[in-house]
Amino acid sequence: MLACVVSSNDDGTLSLNWKRNDDVIREAAFLDGKYLVYTSEGELTNDDLFERFKSRDRVEKRISTLKGPVVVRPIFLHDDDRILGLLFGTMTALLLYGLAELLAHRSGLQITGEEIQKQFRDYSGSVIVFEDGSQVVALPQGNNLQRLLHQAMNVTNVARRITVRSAPAHLDE
Repeated sequence: MLACVVSSNDDGTLSLNWKRNDDVIREAAFLDGKYLVYTSEGELTNDDLFERFKSRDRVEKRISTLKGPVVVRPIFLHDDDRILGLLFGTMTALLLYGLAELLAHRSGLQITGEEIQKQFRDYSGSVIVFEDGSQVVALPQGNNLQRLLHQAMNVTNVARRITVRSAPAHLDE
C-alpha cells in the first residue's frame, strides 16, 4: 500500500519518504465488498463517487493536523465573539495550510503541509514603510526547497521590492 524509502543526508540525518501505491490499493479495494452511498451528486460516475467517498479520510487527517503539531497553551474563552474569532482564525490557518500543500502538489512537489510549515519556521522578511507612503519589502533568499516552494505558490522571486506612492497632502505644503 505504501512505498517507503529511508535515506541519509550528507550531515547524517535520516529522512523517510513515502508514497501511496494507488494500484495496490485499487486491487485491494476489490475485496472491500459493497457500499451503499447516498448523494445529491447525480453527474458523478460510480467510480468517481466511490473515489470521493474513500478519500473522506483526508478531512479527518486535516482535523488531526489541526489538533496535532501546533502546540499552544490552553485558552479559556467565555465570550461567544472571542470563541468565534478563535475558530475563524484556526480555520483560516488550516485553509492556508491546505492551499500551500495543494499548490505544491500541482507544481509536482510531493511535500506535506506540515513539511512546508517546517521549512518556513524561521523564515522572516521585513517591510519598511516611509512617511511618504513608499515601502521597501525585503525577503530572504531562502534555501533551494524554499525557492521551489515560492515558485510553486507563485510568490515573486524578487528579494527586494520598492513601491512608491504619491506623497500625503500634508507633505506637499
